[in-house]
Amino acid sequence: MIDLKKVIAGYSPDTAEIESVRKLSDDLMSKIREYCRIHGINADPLLVGSSSRGTSLRGADIDIFIRFKRSYGIREMEKLGLEIGHYVLMEGVEKYAEHPYVSSNEFGRKVDVVPCFMIDNATERITAVDRTPLHSEYLKTHLTDQQKDEVKLLKLFMRKQGIYGSELKTNGFSGYVTELLIVNYGSFLSAITHISNLKGKLVIGEPEATGKFASPVIIIDPTDQQRNAGAAVSLTALSILKLCGKTFLREPSESYFGMEPDKKPSKNVDRGTIFYIIRLKRPEIVDDIIFPQVQKMISSITRASKEYSFNIINSEYSVEDEIQVLLELETDILPEVKLHSGPPVESDNVIPFLEKNSGNDVMRGPYVIDGRIYVELKNSMNVYDQALAKILENADLGKHINKMKGEFKIQRYKGKLPDLKVSINFLSKRNPN
Repeated sequence: MIDLKKVIAGYSPDTAEIESVRKLSDDLMSKIREYCRIHGINADPLLVGSSSRGTSLRGADIDIFIRFKRSYGIREMEKLGLEIGHYVLMEGVEKYAEHPYVSSNEFGRKVDVVPCFMIDNATERITAVDRTPLHSEYLKTHLTDQQKDEVKLLKLFMRKQGIYGSELKTNGFSGYVTELLIVNYGSFLSAITHISNLKGKLVIGEPEATGKFASPVIIIDPTDQQRNAGAAVSLTALSILKLCGKTFLREPSESYFGMEPDKKPSKNVDRGTIFYIIRLKRPEIVDDIIFPQVQKMISSITRASKEYSFNIINSEYSVEDEIQVLLELETDILPEVKLHSGPPVESDNVIPFLEKNSGNDVMRGPYVIDGRIYVELKNSMNVYDQALAKILENADLGKHINKMKGEFKIQRYKGKLPDLKVSINFLSKRNPN
């Protein structure tokens, strides 16, 4: 058996880091209190997240929520929250979730200062983030000291497989959900054993509460019985956790734990296929907006390509300073003839079909096979680069990407892939990692 305590120790913050985080958090919250006192603002700061409850890994973010009295309006709360955030984070930048907040890396780690409303229970919430302090309070009273280490193990297991994080680029398990899994199952091994043996959805909660949700993961938020805390987890993320749980339990290894997935590309060999790579500069928008648009772009291209009879067998993407989309096709040149299936001969639509398909594009037919009429047409869009250009011109690729259609760079590759980030992502796809 592997030494799980050694795994935990290898990734947990040491005494110096814990003290540094405590001092920085205390200093920032002291400045927030002083600012509120001077300016007569009825609000107070609260440290939330993993750093506040002993479940953080090395280099974890610091999350400070400023809880405003509910007498403030939403816009006033947002305005004051940003003012306070910029006051304590001199190099802070504004980011947006349900409402704006201030984020900075100026202290050697990411610090977020987020405004919210002060509530005693979820029924009083005005915005979604108002629940977060309730989450912290719940976990502080339901996680034992031993279970805090179990949370770290589960986080490291998920991170290594690329399924940790609820943001839209991951669609995985949030820190809060990971902690709720340990509260429910008691330990890392119990959680992994149960989930790896699941048939179907992962469901935690009473039937009357879980029954109204359709997600692959349904975990009723203990602070809000109307909320599914696991709504962001995709079927893919759950399936990866099931698979990796099975393989880990069969042969436990420290290689299943880490802060990031290993990027160990497969050999870059000629697969007998054709690759097209689309490149464009990333617009200045946050991850949770651009990632869904890139995913929509790939779906739109794949669907439209199929309508032209081109089969995209794989796709991949990378979103950094540049967006790179990779498409792998069986072939990018089709025959100059395509078979067009018509209605059954008994159908009233036969005559309209014959009238529509009687021009110069008809290469053979019409003819009947087994009661249905067919015609063979000239395929004027039989080369993929022409079809792709048409698709990119007409398809809805997402609000921000649509504005950049004239800036696309399209490259075709036969044989080996080029040295690009998207190629590494494609060749590194592997579970368990």
